[in-house]
Amino acid sequence: MDTLAPEVSEHLTIARLLEEHALRSAAPICDGDRTAPLEWARSAQEALANASDLSRTVIVGDDGVLTPEVLSVLEKRDAALVLVREPSESRWATASTGLPVFGFTSGTSIDGVIRLVAQLALAHESHVLRYATSVHERLAALLHRGAGMEAICQQLERLTDCAVAFLDTANTLQAVARDRHPWLDSSTAGSIARRVSAEEGTLPRALDSHHHPVHEHEVDVEEHTAQVLVAPVMVADRSEGWLVLIAASDEHTAHDTASRVIALQEAVSIIGTEVLRMRSIERAEERARGNFVHALLHGRFSNTADLVARAAHRRFPTDRRFGVVIVQAKGLIAENDSPQHLSNMARTALRLRGAEDRAALSAVIGDVIAVVREVAPATRSGGDKGSAELSAYAKALHRRLQGETQRHLLVAYGRPVDGAMQISDSYREARIALSLADQLGKDEPVGFLEMRTHVALLDLALSPNGRSFSAEMLTPLREATGDLDEAARTYIEDGGNLTQASRDLNVHRNTMLYKLDRASKAIAQDLRDPETQFSLWLAMKLDLLAKTADSASRAVDSG
Repeated sequence: MDTLAPEVSEHLTIARLLEEHALRSAAPICDGDRTAPLEWARSAQEALANASDLSRTVIVGDDGVLTPEVLSVLEKRDAALVLVREPSESRWATASTGLPVFGFTSGTSIDGVIRLVAQLALAHESHVLRYATSVHERLAALLHRGAGMEAICQQLERLTDCAVAFLDTANTLQAVARDRHPWLDSSTAGSIARRVSAEEGTLPRALDSHHHPVHEHEVDVEEHTAQVLVAPVMVADRSEGWLVLIAASDEHTAHDTASRVIALQEAVSIIGTEVLRMRSIERAEERARGNFVHALLHGRFSNTADLVARAAHRRFPTDRRFGVVIVQAKGLIAENDSPQHLSNMARTALRLRGAEDRAALSAVIGDVIAVVREVAPATRSGGDKGSAELSAYAKALHRRLQGETQRHLLVAYGRPVDGAMQISDSYREARIALSLADQLGKDEPVGFLEMRTHVALLDLALSPNGRSFSAEMLTPLREATGDLDEAARTYIEDGGNLTQASRDLNVHRNTMLYKLDRASKAIAQDLRDPETQFSLWLAMKLDLLAKTADSASRAVDSG
């Protein structure tokens, strides 16, 4: 253990106080637990004059001021010790209380006893402060140098002679130091740390501590019984994990435990600061990575050389096959903590990427999470394995995120493309598929090619002829009063079934006939004619596709 540790004394206790020369003549009137800690002393007159808490306090007074009758009052107020100067044998012979009560001679004054307790208590606090400052300085020096979590844990191991483990809130072992403990391997240290952190709220013994709560366990490890001290790492009232010290129980004293508690208390604040530092670095890297992903998705590279240079910095291959999967959680962008939610979802998307030798990137684009994922190259043997990989990944991502968020999610993906310069095309298709899935009420993940009818009509919808055709068919219906376009669309979607269309719109059959008659006059064609119904259906599909594609293009081009 660190050489400064012996300066840390145990708490001032009743037994330790009675060892002082001024109180060696003190005789027990009512004996009790002499290991109780003491922090202060007050005269009996002062203590009885108010109803303040008296825990860890010595009450000192003359016989007469202190009587057996007041002991119950002092006991209820948690006084630790009562010292009576020159107690009368007749008065105190029948005294009975759970408090330790001692009598002492008149050779020692009441003020002298109060000063003695104060000096001893302050000496203890001075030792604690000196050792705590030493520990803090050594750990903070590593923090300021950016040495990292492992180095901080190794220094704490040297200071406490304990194996050290730090777990995050997911009980993932983030750092471990056990070089001085050959009987304890890293996996066992992690297992012990997980066990005690999981039970941290119901530990059998909470050790005395002033700032950070510390709990003690005893855990059997093969031939050893390990003493385990665990403290939660809190930053701004938010849990960041647990810091755990592990040592063989048969090799420590109460003094060792006190020293370790102090070191652990200092270390949790340093570890908490290191967690924030690492998180800020991760977020800076995420922002830089996000900027690169944005450029990939929106085609923001001036030329191939620009792409290759930036991709090399990110170790991202540019000559392979890629696909884009996007996820949208309705309403999440409006919540106060949506940025953190979306960032967590983006990280989850990367952890699901599958083959670890495949390149993958993720970023938050507005209210959409986009994942650029490398897929299998195209083959001549038939069947697109890359598309199958995207489909399987999209379904797995949908299940995982929907389970975590308990929200309705839309997941869509574009076709695989060759080379990083074409990634924006796959993103555009994923955007189109997402918008169509939303408007068509799709619940499961959809790929651009799965919307086969819409894909076949897309080029026509974006052509001048397609736009003019849909406008000629739909504009008269939209400009007329009475929601004629809705009546015509419902009638066509129900296969020309007038009764069903009336039910769907919740109108009378005659009202539906009237609306359809007006719609026929507006477009100068009979809606009962199957060819007219097909023409109007086609115009509606082309109009939907054109609007969806235009919206997707704006999303891609404005990024």
